[in-house]
Amino acid sequence: MPALFKKHTARQFHRLLAYTVAFLLFWLSLSGVLLNHTEDLKLNDVKIQQPWLLGWYQIDTPKIQQAFQLKTDWVIQTSQAIYWNETPLPFNGNIRALVNNDSFLFILLSNELILLTNTGDFIERIPLPEALQHQNLTTQSDFSFFEQDNQTLIATKNNQAWQISEDFTQLIPVQADNKADWIKLPTINNQTAPADIQKQLMNSFDSPLTLEKIILELHNGYFFGKIGPWLIDLASLLFILMVLSGIRLHLKK
Repeated sequence: MPALFKKHTARQFHRLLAYTVAFLLFWLSLSGVLLNHTEDLKLNDVKIQQPWLLGWYQIDTPKIQQAFQLKTDWVIQTSQAIYWNETPLPFNGNIRALVNNDSFLFILLSNELILLTNTGDFIERIPLPEALQHQNLTTQSDFSFFEQDNQTLIATKNNQAWQISEDFTQLIPVQADNKADWIKLPTINNQTAPADIQKQLMNSFDSPLTLEKIILELHNGYFFGKIGPWLIDLASLLFILMVLSGIRLHLKK
């Protein structure tokens, strides 16, 4: 009986090894075939956007930090970019203020003023004078936007003022002693964006993670981090054990 029990246990152990090794060999063979035909299958063109996989690779997805509604359009700030609806704009930074008039949209960042059309087309980025930079004006109440004779001005609460030049390339200092005929432009407030805006951002997100990369790293074990190559080595050892246990069972027949 003890010998029969040992033989039964050895067979169960061999069967378990066989199932485990068969699964690993199946995956390594399948992934190897896929990787050999990655160009034909266009695996590198398949962008992965699942949040949990992006999180596994520590890839930041667009998360809305600020959102400003302009009638039917949205200006969205994330940690990666600033968007007009779901289209990334050619600049980035923290939006300190957002103002528009009949012709333009003005976005004040930490160290520059961005000009867009009211349909989201980029016009120019203007460097800010030191007095208007973020380190010197920390709150939105420290400055305001005005219009006078079709000219746009920015003024601080201590009566420093600048006018946007006609070629939209610089801010020119102007006198701000008399603001009686200046029309203040209201700032557009940050608000909560609807859920479909977040969905649109994810759909337009150009993920750096591809299906080819995931299959490759599952094939070589690096998907699981530093322990991954050791798991592949373990699979090789299991295969060796399976062969040895099979030989042992055969010799004991």
